[in-house]
Amino acid sequence: MNRIEICFVCGDRLSEKRIQKKASYCSDKCSKIAQKIRWENVQDIDDNFPKISRSTSGAMRELLVCSSLMKHGFSVFRAMSPACSCDILAMKEDEIYRIECTTGYKNLSGGWSWSQHNNSNYDIIAVVFPSDEIKWMDNKDDEIKI
Repeated sequence: MNRIEICFVCGDRLSEKRIQKKASYCSDKCSKIAQKIRWENVQDIDDNFPKISRSTSGAMRELLVCSSLMKHGFSVFRAMSPACSCDILAMKEDEIYRIECTTGYKNLSGGWSWSQHNNSNYDIIAVVFPSDEIKWMDNKDDEIKI
């Protein structure tokens, strides 16, 4: 897996020590900033909704991904257990795709970031942003069209 080596908050390059620790931030300060941003902003799906739990937010985003896949002609199957290796199975034209859903965040440097997942567990990762935009990435972190 190609590891992203820039801080999700400030965009600075991670030190070798932080890369080895599989850190997402260049410093404890950036880590704390990111945690504060997540608690203040990410838990709200939209300004019109009250704060909701992460598990509910995740389920809502998975359903958004399922809906998009169905609009594109896929047959869609959702995992019944949170311990499954992927969130969704989608079929189209005799092909089966393992799909992992995750939430994307706008970082302070203006770019987008999301949590890394074990890329051996999925073929496609659906990154859902607070605007409900979905970016589809293969397991090599290349953007794809569905």
